[in-house]
Amino acid sequence: MTVVEFFACAPIENMVSCFLLNPDKVIFIGGGRRAKRRISAYSRIAARKGINAVFEHRSVPTNSVNTIVNCLIEVVENEEKCCFDLTGGDDLALVAMGIVYEKYKNTKNLQMHRYNFNSKRMTDCDGDGYIAEKMPFTELTVDENIALHGGVVASGMRADRLGADEDLDDLWAVCKVAAMEWNKSTAKLAELLTVARVFDNGLRFFVEDGEGKRRFADYDKRKTYALKFLRKLGRKGLVTHICEEKFGFGFTYKNAFVKRALGKSGNVLEYKMLSVASCARDKHGALAFSDCVCGAVIDWDGLLAGEGVSFGGTTNEVDLILTKGLVPIFVSCKNGGVEEIELYKLNTVAARFGNRYAKKLLVCSGLNKKGQGLEYFRSRAEELGIVLVEKAHKMTDKELLDTLLKL
Repeated sequence: MTVVEFFACAPIENMVSCFLLNPDKVIFIGGGRRAKRRISAYSRIAARKGINAVFEHRSVPTNSVNTIVNCLIEVVENEEKCCFDLTGGDDLALVAMGIVYEKYKNTKNLQMHRYNFNSKRMTDCDGDGYIAEKMPFTELTVDENIALHGGVVASGMRADRLGADEDLDDLWAVCKVAAMEWNKSTAKLAELLTVARVFDNGLRFFVEDGEGKRRFADYDKRKTYALKFLRKLGRKGLVTHICEEKFGFGFTYKNAFVKRALGKSGNVLEYKMLSVASCARDKHGALAFSDCVCGAVIDWDGLLAGEGVSFGGTTNEVDLILTKGLVPIFVSCKNGGVEEIELYKLNTVAARFGNRYAKKLLVCSGLNKKGQGLEYFRSRAEELGIVLVEKAHKMTDKELLDTLLKL
């Protein structure tokens, strides 16, 4: 079977039938040089998924119905069985397809369909009631979705690198009590540890007062603040061997995961959302999300760099990326005040690597806004299609889970 695609701006529209039908050949109509650059990336992704289709491109001006019609006639005359995907393509392309179908409907085996990404259903568009058989289950990983759009996931973390559930639960419990203070506490502790002596495979730290005072004018205040925070962690067993001596103070992290979680203020909320998402199941008991990656660093140039396209070394770190079948979900996690710029950052990266099918979620502990400023922020998020989750620190795991399952 040969699948014919009208080249669209959204890469998933160009490849959905290939993923679902596993054809022998895929022919792309239109798109010019952009199509040629992208098709090589499409071919590599298809091969990774075990699809060995031949990819071809027909360059044709998309502003002339007659030219498109002639191109389609050539395809129909030379291919034994054609399945035309109408998910993408502009109005002129669809008009041309109608003309060609009317000409050959009684003499050639032509099929036309569209795919609905929300219902996950393929719709018959030629009126014969026949729909090509789909593959039993089709999904994209986070890496595959980013590659489909020409980028590369340079780094990131999946749930198998999370620590024990009880460690994450204990960290989240401490954070939830005073979410706004968490950022300040972890940041100040991290600053002090830049002058610390390190022992026991990087888990034990000791800060000498002399070094601390040489580095920080307000060292005594910082030390008092850090010890108060460490004792909170100590009551949960997240740090041990807390000591305050006349010439310094020290402590030991419970393990490498706890150390990593406390290394950056936003890590705990990100890890919590990763944990919830990776365990989420749909109403049938299957995993709700195909893939989950936390702290994903995306290289915009990625696969396109060698094909004459460059975004000037642009990279983005996304707190959490999920895939649900063929649809990507971009999640920003902010444990503290959130500025309006975060909305635009999230929207930009989602548009670049998910196009109009991407879903966007901003999870935060507090917006640090009130009155008209708060209402404007909420309104702007809605306009950008971003689902806003406020006061995440006051939500149960089930409430966080339900928020994700509604996407």
